[in-house]
Amino acid sequence: MKEGEPMEQTYTILTEAGCDLAWERFERAGVKVAPMPVTLDGRHYHHHPDERDLKYADFYQQLRGKAQATTSAPSPGDYAQLAQEALEEGRDVLYLGFTSALSASFQAATVALNGLAQKFPKRKILKVDTLSGAMGQGLLVEMAARARAAGARIEEAALMIERTKLKVVHYFTVADLQHLRRGGRLGTLSAALGTVLKLKPVLSLNDKGILYVVEKARGYHRALSRLVDLVKEKAQDIKNQIVYISHADVPDTANSLAESIRALGPKEVVVHLLGPVIASHVGPGAIGISFLADKR
Repeated sequence: MKEGEPMEQTYTILTEAGCDLAWERFERAGVKVAPMPVTLDGRHYHHHPDERDLKYADFYQQLRGKAQATTSAPSPGDYAQLAQEALEEGRDVLYLGFTSALSASFQAATVALNGLAQKFPKRKILKVDTLSGAMGQGLLVEMAARARAAGARIEEAALMIERTKLKVVHYFTVADLQHLRRGGRLGTLSAALGTVLKLKPVLSLNDKGILYVVEKARGYHRALSRLVDLVKEKAQDIKNQIVYISHADVPDTANSLAESIRALGPKEVVVHLLGPVIASHVGPGAIGISFLADKR
């Protein structure tokens, strides 16, 4: 049994660093995290939530300095190493993966876990494509960890996440449309038009885990106000919810947004800095919220 993991654990929860929870929350929840590759101006790193290979401050300094950032999925070996450790210690594995519509991560994990299933035929290995990312995925990972701590069996936890994942909503906006354009998320014409007219998109993920534009606001601050409005309009039983806010190196803006959300009465508001993987695609100044609604 690994240090920091509850004694009652019979299964390990596995995810990847694009989940974007703080390292302390991963540790507290007893969750294994596969690192994700990031390349900055041709130099290769692995994004670990504990920042062992790439410090968030260094990453954002380079990103603001116009470094070209690209990302890729973890290798099957990254998942296999973490999962095999758990299996060898007699625990089953529940993998909660980044949306397969936007990354090859789920496919890489599936290759690794299918191979381990043959090697450990007596162990249970379950996989859920969360159709989520960043802190929406983090919401589901923490939900599964709480269920496990309360005694839920691996099948019960996996079923709960399957039934809940399309109730996890993600809304976010960006300060600079060009990062989305370079990442292929927004057409060149739309990016240019938005820059000229100072339009900022409010984006989300649909039921297939694909990005789409919900609406366009005239200016960054109006887009932020719409994020608060969307929580008001859509949050399900907000007094019993944890609302997650993630930001790309704009802590004052994130804390101001958090205060507005706290005024709505949620159980908790979690604010976290976006890691290099997601921030590479949305750029400095991006900010988003995740919470539970009746549907996406």
